Amino acid sequence: MLSPLAAWSLGISPALYAGVRGEIIAQEFSIRLVNDSATSMEAPEGVVYCGGGQIKRQIEYVILKPPPDQWDAKVTVNGKSIKAMTSYSYFGSSAAPAGFLVALLGEDRSEFLVFQDGDKDWLEFGDYTYRKCN
Repeated sequence: MLSPLAAWSLGISPALYAGVRGEIIAQEFSIRLVNDSATSMEAPEGVVYCGGGQIKRQIEYVILKPPPDQWDAKVTVNGKSIKAMTSYSYFGSSAAPAGFLVALLGEDRSEFLVFQDGDKDWLEFGDYTYRKCN
């Protein structure tokens, strides 16, 4: 699979690369979630985002302070948690979209983009947008 830098050098925009790659990862992640019958829901620790396409998701993230290692965040999707790294300069030399806060790069190669613009908070995962719901 191409790295973001290699995709950019081939003229593929970061947004297109993230969208296509994110959708593939979102589908793989969804399949794992559906097959995980032992998933249990816990009380949220951070901001919760809700929405999705055919598969509804509840996504929450927490940035760990101090970080225990390079995995400085935790992302929980429908009760299943993964470790993630934060990236505040995800778009390289391209200008970040309005409201971009942080990219959360999951240990399973999933990518979550977090945005805030005024009183609107949302998260993008794959081709879907999730709105703040808590």
